[in-house]
Amino acid sequence: MLFVFALTRQFLSYNFCVTSGVSRGKGQDLFLKAFYEALQLSQGRKLKVPPMHAVIVGSDMGAQTKFEIELRNFVADKKIQGRVHFVNKTLNVAPYLASIDVLVQNSQARGECFGRITIEAMAFQLPVLGTAAGGTTDIVVNGTTGWLHPAGKEGITHLAENIVRLATNVEMRMSMGMKCYGRVK
Repeated sequence: MLFVFALTRQFLSYNFCVTSGVSRGKGQDLFLKAFYEALQLSQGRKLKVPPMHAVIVGSDMGAQTKFEIELRNFVADKKIQGRVHFVNKTLNVAPYLASIDVLVQNSQARGECFGRITIEAMAFQLPVLGTAAGGTTDIVVNGTTGWLHPAGKEGITHLAENIVRLATNVEMRMSMGMKCYGRVK
């Protein structure tokens, strides 16, 4: 699966990724709702964009929690199994960062204290779509290195719009990525 993502990064699709242990506090459920809404928006507006994919790195394939089962059921109910990919948890996220286009940092409540993965993604020249909470607000410059959205259900539509915005504007995504790298180097 990783090999496919590496091939598709620049040519066939846009990959939006959440990388963290699967738990309600990390907001994967809200990300998937926003991703589904983004798919609907792009179809409704008849936008010409390569296929978008959601990648969730942090799954526990062996011991799927009740929450992860909820996520997988949502994906099946919305019939987006071909667009959403669950990847087992790993300590080595670099290969995944090298094969995606945008990091989604969707931690809820107080957000991330520091958000090392956000810094790592920015070093890979990836724009970040993050919740306007916690340390993410200190790292991501809204509108320059990514976009911030409200935590909770209020953020779903904002995140969906930002997904569509980056998927439809390659130049903006690339420019943000370069600014990300400049900010963290």
